[in-house]
Order: sequence, then structure tokens, then C-alpha cells
Amino acid sequence: MIRHLKDSENYDILFDDDSPGEAADIVAIKVSGGLKQPTEVGVDFFHCKFSHADKPGGRIEDLYELCGQAQTSIWWAGSPAKKSDLFTHLMRRERLRRDSERATRFEIGSLEDLHTIREISRSLPVSIAITIVQPGLSRSHVSEDQLRLLSVTEHHLMETLALPLTVIGND
Repeated sequence: MIRHLKDSENYDILFDDDSPGEAADIVAIKVSGGLKQPTEVGVDFFHCKFSHADKPGGRIEDLYELCGQAQTSIWWAGSPAKKSDLFTHLMRRERLRRDSERATRFEIGSLEDLHTIREISRSLPVSIAITIVQPGLSRSHVSEDQLRLLSVTEHHLMETLALPLTVIGND
């Protein structure tokens, strides 16, 4: 997914946050107008899981964790202060990574860029969108139970804070 986003999207920050305490597996940030003349900050959360079996199919169990993660994303969108806190959270996670001499979490962008975006986010609108990525979810063989779970998740995100949900599966 990271490779796809690097190749096909134009993000200012692409942050691999996949580990305990994550905001999302991947956090992608785009500043409309650029860092010099910003007008809005867009944040895309990507929650990713693999199928628990070799062949994709109608297993609702494969979606429960993803839908739960998508719903907990509401926490970051609850108030303007929380949205700025997201960037502080990411900065802290990168510093912890550096302190342990591990590879950076940044696929695109830098800690300095993220600091600038955090400052921008205090005075400009910040929008959040959520994507569930589940290769084990077959679009051509999706079950009624899977559709219901996705529908409940989408409804909860929209009704609570008008957060759009996108679902990426296979075939």
C-alpha cells in the first residue's frame, strides 16, 4: 500500500505508523496550497490487514479488527485540538524510533515538515478520511454480513463526525 501511495498520490507526508499505539497503519498528509501558502490540511488514515486465510472469501472475522480501528479514528477528529495532537503524536513516535536507532517512519516528508504542518493545523481546517485496506475482502464474493459490518462502520463515522470511509479489497 505504501508503494502504491508513493507512486500514485501526491502527499507531503507518508508516515508508516504500523505498530502498537498507532493512529493508523499509514498516515498520509496533504497540504492544499503547499507548505508555503497552505489553505487546508488533509489527513488520510489507512488501516490495513491481511486475510487470515490463504484464499480471500466471506469471512467477516477478517473485517472486525479493521472496522474497529476505523471507528477509533474518530478520537483524532473529535476537536481541532485533537487534530493538532495527531501531528504531535506522530512526531513523538518518529523521535522514539530515531532514539532506538531504527529506520525512519517517513516514506515521504520529514520531521521538520511534520512540525510545520502541526503549526499550520492550529489555524487552518483539517479534514480526515479513513480507508480500510483488506486484500482478503473480495468485491465479487462479499457476504451480507461483511456488507452489514462495513455499512455500520460507515454510518458510525459519518453520523459521528462526517468522516468518509473508503474500502479497498481485491478483484
